[in-house]
Amino acid sequence: MVTESAREGDMWALEILESTGKISSSALTSTATLMGSFDECLSVTSHSDTAKTDDLDNNHVFRGQYCTLILFPDNKATKWNTEQVRVSVGLCVPDTCASSDISNLVSQELSSLNNSLLNHDARCQTREVEWDTFAIVVVVIIGLIALLITMATVYDTLGSHRPTPTFRDHESTAGCTWGQIMAAFSIYSNCSKLLSTERAPESIHCLCGIRVLSMCWVFLGHTYFFGAVSMENVVSLFDEIESKWPYQIIVQATHAVDSFFVLSGLLVSFHLLKAMKDNSGKINWLLYYLHRIVRLSPVYIAVMMTYVPLFKHIGSGPLWPQGGLEPQCKENWWISLLYLNNLLRVDRACMGWTWYLANDMQFYIISPLIVVPLFYFGFAGSVVSFVLLLASVITTGIISSANHISPSILGQSLDDTTGQVHYMSDYYIKPYCRIGPYIIGVLLGYILHKGGDRTKSHIHWLWYTLGWAVATAFGVSVIYGLYGTFNGYPLGNDVSAVYNALHSTCWGLALSWVVYACTTGHGGFVNTLLSWRGWVPLGRVTYCAFLIHPIVMATYYLQRRRLVYTTNLEMVFLFASFTTVVYSIAFAVTLVFESPMMRLEKLIFKKRINN
Repeated sequence: MVTESAREGDMWALEILESTGKISSSALTSTATLMGSFDECLSVTSHSDTAKTDDLDNNHVFRGQYCTLILFPDNKATKWNTEQVRVSVGLCVPDTCASSDISNLVSQELSSLNNSLLNHDARCQTREVEWDTFAIVVVVIIGLIALLITMATVYDTLGSHRPTPTFRDHESTAGCTWGQIMAAFSIYSNCSKLLSTERAPESIHCLCGIRVLSMCWVFLGHTYFFGAVSMENVVSLFDEIESKWPYQIIVQATHAVDSFFVLSGLLVSFHLLKAMKDNSGKINWLLYYLHRIVRLSPVYIAVMMTYVPLFKHIGSGPLWPQGGLEPQCKENWWISLLYLNNLLRVDRACMGWTWYLANDMQFYIISPLIVVPLFYFGFAGSVVSFVLLLASVITTGIISSANHISPSILGQSLDDTTGQVHYMSDYYIKPYCRIGPYIIGVLLGYILHKGGDRTKSHIHWLWYTLGWAVATAFGVSVIYGLYGTFNGYPLGNDVSAVYNALHSTCWGLALSWVVYACTTGHGGFVNTLLSWRGWVPLGRVTYCAFLIHPIVMATYYLQRRRLVYTTNLEMVFLFASFTTVVYSIAFAVTLVFESPMMRLEKLIFKKRINN
């Protein structure tokens, strides 16, 4: 019908054909996506011949409907990899057609061609995504929170001009009053604290810089990896970043996570040892664990509660997932909130990037098994640490060797898919494979705790020069050590297993030396950079930035109407834009959710924490 109408010159038929995806090159060498024109398709309207000119909107026969047809080879009948050879074609069809109609038509055509090598799937988008009860409830809750914050801010602001003490002054008084609770939600109070560059006397100043720069490193890597879905030249671009040494920093961005594990282990060990020293070894372990839950979970729940039901409503386009970015969240959300998404149903995890939080929480839970022996018997604690570290190294090597896991998340070449199916699920997100840098951080915290006045540590210049040389060698080896594997010199399975077993720990050792040198007065310009006060406000919102950055990136990339031929220069601009936007939104999320919870925790548990 469409072809015949087009021959007769009907505009709606010409628009349908025009907005359907056209064949391009490289269909067999990459994921070919022929998107067509999404907006033009939705604008198609076929009117009845008897419709009145002034009533065309209500007298149409059908409208355009955008569908996607996916063709992929049958793995049983071909040697091709389904994910490598995959063609996605945008189709514009009348909205009277269902996806099953398209599937049936394609099946008939393939049968007539005696082609049993191809499988297919058809999906059609609706014009509007219906609002379910969950989404409506979330919007109402957000409105109530906004009202609460507005009232608290107004009340707090007015109170600050009175001669009587303000809510902020009340925080230093005993007890927990209604005014203090209201002040916890005040943007006026929270903003001033969030933007302050003051640091606690006992804080390790260089950590803020490391935290922020590591998060930017995560942004850089994800700018490329999340953007692949909307790149026209995804194969050639990733071939370029793999084959040229300056871009190895992008390929190895996964080590930013190891940096966070080092910092986490360091802070847990350092502060727990200090608390045990101040309280003669006595610790309220219930509060120890409750503090971590209150620190991480409220904002985590808030972001998930907002993201899961509302994401599908904030965009549209040929790539846009109308069922939500992760529809499995409806079933598996609880696994993520219990911090088990790195162990259970890992292939259907909700907010998949939060596997890091699961690892961090699990490491936090077992930390006393290392820290307590370190406090009472330093040597025994060190033995426990090295045993756990050795067990992790051996376990990782065995898993890598048994599953033929590549030393890189991208494989050793564009054609290397061996073991990649196991890379994430069996290696990359597993706590027993990632605990190495955390243990290094715990030991560093013990060393800094025993060091007393860290700024007056005296080390012979030969030793700290050697320390910087070894740390630099470790760091450079980790970042650039795989350069040859992408340029015709792949590692064997045994060598890959050794690399996978050691590279994270080596990175942790290199970073630990940087922290140690900076805190003992031997960091030089590195310490000056990392200890800059400007990092402090950014460091306070880094947790929220981590939670929301994939959502921001996905929103941008999945709303694209066309695949984009991307250059590295464009990716640099996108990285800078993402960093700015993500930290801006993270600042707001911190003000609304994280800061109030942290202040309420201090009010409720103030006396117990002080004791």
